[in-house]
Amino acid sequence: QLCSILMADDAFWKEAREMNLLEEESAESNSRLPRLWDADGMVETVLLPLLQKEMDSSDGMRLQVYDMASGAGRDAAFLAEELLLLSATKKEAQFHVIAIDHRYNAKQSNIVQDFFQRRGVHDVTSVVKANLSKWETMREILLSARMSDANGADGNGGDDASSHAHDIKTTEVLYCVRFLVRHAIRALASCSSLREGTIFAISHFCIAEVGDAWPFDHPSPKTVLERNEMKDLFAANGWDVILDKIATDSDHGRTLLHFIAKKR
Repeated sequence: QLCSILMADDAFWKEAREMNLLEEESAESNSRLPRLWDADGMVETVLLPLLQKEMDSSDGMRLQVYDMASGAGRDAAFLAEELLLLSATKKEAQFHVIAIDHRYNAKQSNIVQDFFQRRGVHDVTSVVKANLSKWETMREILLSARMSDANGADGNGGDDASSHAHDIKTTEVLYCVRFLVRHAIRALASCSSLREGTIFAISHFCIAEVGDAWPFDHPSPKTVLERNEMKDLFAANGWDVILDKIATDSDHGRTLLHFIAKKR
């Protein structure tokens, strides 16, 4: 029985502060804000440590992270917060997290941007409205971002700033949580426009063992991954498989694939 609904809007947070239930933190603080949600397990326990390792690997490292079908933006906010804490300890570390979803009309975009603002990551996040049912749309977003970076490096700021921008190595990271468009992912895996070192990650419903049937009513079996589907696809297209692991969700014990690959 549903007894009440709690809306985490501005009035909610104002009342919480007035009751001293929250410790105020500035956006520049090195402390974490309290969270009312959990990030996806793959994002929290595998992708984040991998990105932290990438940032630690070079003083001139920049991460361009794309959350494909980001919904409310919670996983994007989580990564941005954690990477922001890390980047505060590294003079040269840079990153940007882009939340992409076809539902981001003006109203929904404002909701997600306000959420990022409250989490203190507004300056290191962006919101993009796009339908990712076709890989070409995502490819165009990637190429547009690269062009903007190049124009920024060649623009104002003097020769020193331009030279320094060209020295920064950008690693592109694409991930999706419970979002599957098979033909788009097949096109992603074989795309020649993706750079060496590109990281792809997915957390999605998956059959636990080869030959097993999907034992749950939801989602439909046709939207569930076969056990070796991602591993075989990406290995065949020149990617190193970093993670290919079965996990379970916290709701109904449904099996999930946690998969990460890096382009050679």
